Amino acid sequence: MRFSIITATKNAGDEIESTIKSVIYQNNVDLEYIIIDSVSNDNTLDIIEKYVNDYPIKLISEPDDGISDAFNKGVKISTGDWIIFLGSGDLLIHSNVLKDMSEKLNSKSKSLVV
Repeated sequence: MRFSIITATKNAGDEIESTIKSVIYQNNVDLEYIIIDSVSNDNTLDIIEKYVNDYPIKLISEPDDGISDAFNKGVKISTGDWIIFLGSGDLLIHSNVLKDMSEKLNSKSKSLVV
């Protein structure tokens, strides 16, 4: 099971690094991380660039028409079985969140997710 996590961001230099770390430090899970940046003019891109080469992060930085447009761009390039929208500054609360979700999803009927 593969998760696609999409974060839309703009000028989130104060909060983006904690969001990135909460994603890249997930244990034992297949994931891709897509960050859609709306041409930040602070240090957001510098922070993201620190992680792009060492972790499965796809970065797109281009103008968009708001958060919904940014999320839709991420959906179009995602390859996961499940998509998670994670706002800039939001966190996965611990390093086993996706592993726990995967186990829960695998234990349920495909017609029912609780």
